[in-house]
Amino acid sequence: SEKTRQTGDQGIDFVGTTRLGDLLAHPKKIFRLAHDMQIDFIGQAKHYPNRPLSPSTVRELVGSLELARSRHFSDKNFQLLEDLSLKSFSPVFALLITTGTVTAGARAVAEKSGIIIRSGEQIATYLADLGVGIVQETGDFSDEVFEDWMAGSSH
Repeated sequence: SEKTRQTGDQGIDFVGTTRLGDLLAHPKKIFRLAHDMQIDFIGQAKHYPNRPLSPSTVRELVGSLELARSRHFSDKNFQLLEDLSLKSFSPVFALLITTGTVTAGARAVAEKSGIIIRSGEQIATYLADLGVGIVQETGDFSDEVFEDWMAGSSH
């Protein structure tokens, strides 16, 4: 996965790719097709601690995804998406994450458009359930353990 630059990113904050076979524990020879299938991820992250995420933000991501699929960018030097195979038949997961809350209208637009949307509370709960940042011996949260996890040394 990669984080996009802050300006001229067409409203896309991060992209990623994985192969379906990488997620499976089956031998490559048996499930060759699964190992050849690529899944792309595109997303936006919003830091809205004091206001809810609205339907307009979801619509912006839908538009950004369609522009990315057709390779229409306002900045001709925007190259981050070159390696993604965003075609009309490619499986693409669009993610919208906020540090704050999500309005019912935003959830409805996301559901109808196929966007996976998560609030700050949902992300915090998910990370807590995984034990991210938790010292195993004490059960306490540790900034250092969390930073190690963020740096990739624990996962």
